[in-house]
Parts: sequence; structure tokens; C-alpha cells
Amino acid sequence: MKGKTSSMMQPPSRKPSSVNEIFRDDSKEKKEEEKRVTVGFGVTLSTRKKLKQYALDHDTKMKDIAEDALLEYMENHQ
Repeated sequence: MKGKTSSMMQPPSRKPSSVNEIFRDDSKEKKEEEKRVTVGFGVTLSTRKKLKQYALDHDTKMKDIAEDALLEYMENHQ
């Protein structure tokens, strides 16, 4: 097989006309979601480690766990 290249190793047959041909456009899916903003606050290193491990164990994102926890807290402490 020396000298042969697989079809996956060959360059594309044509140049893409736009970035949209290369990357998936998620904007249509996210239009119905509320816009996300960054909120910054500190937690202890041990809390961060626990959060990170929990997210890994449950195949989710730390930001989703944090947001759910904050919403639940506010709902129960009005």
C-alpha cells in the first residue's frame, strides 16, 4: 500500500464556498432557547472537583448542573 492514499487523506474535490458548508449551523436550533450570559462567582476547589466529577459521572455539563441547582434553590427559598 506504499504510495497510495486513502480517500479520507485526499484533499476535497472543490473549495467550500462558505464556512456554513464546513461547520454545522446551530443557530436555528438555539433560537427558541433563551440567550445565555456568563455569570462569574467563585467556589472552593473541592466543590469544583465534586461538580466536575458529578458532571462526568452523569454525562452532563457543569454549567447545566449549576443552573439547575440555582433555579431549584431560588424556587424553594422564595
